[in-house]
Amino acid sequence: MKIIFSKRRHVGSWLIRTVTWSEWSHVELVLPNGQLLGAAAPQGVVVDKLDKRLSIASQVIEMDVSQWVNASAVEAWANEQVGKPYDWAGCVGIGIHRDLQDDKKWFCSEFVAAALRAGGFEPYRLETLHRITPQDLWKLNLPT
Repeated sequence: MKIIFSKRRHVGSWLIRTVTWSEWSHVELVLPNGQLLGAAAPQGVVVDKLDKRLSIASQVIEMDVSQWVNASAVEAWANEQVGKPYDWAGCVGIGIHRDLQDDKKWFCSEFVAAALRAGGFEPYRLETLHRITPQDLWKLNLPT
């Protein structure tokens, strides 16, 4: 099981990186079949092709989390979230330091952190999952 970090040459990507002090603007799960599963604006939680993400990214890096999670549990939980909407308010909440998270919606980094938690990897306090940014996940000292 891996997660993929990416950024684009796009004003939205630049804005996310600036507000979150992050090198990355997006993070997703890489499924064993090579597809991506994550929360992406504006669609929400979707399964996508890795080639598609690579074609629009200016930089991408993978982080291997397989030895810290139960990959089957991560994938099962994440698949249950497919079709849920994007959490625009939660994303804005990070910038204004407010918990505007909706448990029925996801933005990319809160989705990945919750998926890792579902797989048994709990590097963050549960009450802080609504404030997890791509940078917070990047700070985890896991193999790339």
